[in-house]
Amino acid sequence: MEQSEVDIFIARVGERVQTLRIQLGISQRELSLRADLDIHQVQRIEKGEHSPTLTTLLKVAQGLGVDVLSLLRFDEDAEAVT
Repeated sequence: MEQSEVDIFIARVGERVQTLRIQLGISQRELSLRADLDIHQVQRIEKGEHSPTLTTLLKVAQGLGVDVLSLLRFDEDAEAVT
């Protein structure tokens, strides 16, 4: 995988996290508290500036009340947070 593909993937994960967070109606600060992460880390993930570890992805997913797979569903048919 080329570096630009990796960058695109990381950006898409960040966009997905942001979309799910907004659908849930919570702030970045609330997500950081729920996920036990620093708010700056959440901000960097959403901006695609940070490649989260699997552990961080799990924490984010738990903070959003979804499974990790939901963070990787980029298609328009992806399930929304209920």
